[in-house]
Amino acid sequence: MKHLPVIAIILAVIAIFANLGGGGGLQFGASATSSTNSAIDAKAFSVNGTTVIIDSGAWVGIVDGTTGTFSGAITGATTLTMTGDTNVQDLVQGGGVLAYSSAANGIDSITATQICDNSVINWTAATSTDSVSSTTLPSDQTLLADCLTEIGDTKTILFRNTSIAASTTVLIAGDSIDLIFSSTTQATVTVAGSQATLIKFWRIAASTTVAIISLLADAD
Repeated sequence: MKHLPVIAIILAVIAIFANLGGGGGLQFGASATSSTNSAIDAKAFSVNGTTVIIDSGAWVGIVDGTTGTFSGAITGATTLTMTGDTNVQDLVQGGGVLAYSSAANGIDSITATQICDNSVINWTAATSTDSVSSTTLPSDQTLLADCLTEIGDTKTILFRNTSIAASTTVLIAGDSIDLIFSSTTQATVTVAGSQATLIKFWRIAASTTVAIISLLADAD
């Protein structure tokens, strides 16, 4: 027994006490603490800087300050920041869907919050008789303050013109935003009614963001 790794002994003791289901604290000397969340019947034990999380008597995670392993789902309500490489087996990227109604004068502006908090913007002309309007994208500085906080950060949205075909809108770059798209004949980025475009904002320098435009057309 004296050669059994110390961590194995600690984990075994934790498992025993977790299955007892007690609500009080469990102390492993001066360097250990524990806490219980009765709402989810979960306990977190800290032993010499290593935290073991147990839910309903089952081990769900261990964190030692540099690494973490979890066997169950992790749900968060705020920003999750990773400074190293992140490997995800199946990534589903979410985001809101914003219904945007054009101004009566046909001059519109999309804010950084609307870009950062949504993955789809459904733009609609103010009236069915609108023919041409303009939509200005947010500035580099407002995107910097919201979601593109580091050089290399990206954010992609689908911009859809849900109006009739005759109602078009021209996308205009915000301050310090460079529009890039593949057309060699089109001088402006015009999104016609019932069409869409992918816009990928890419922060490439301290005060420069490019917006890569991919105009899309119906394929069916």
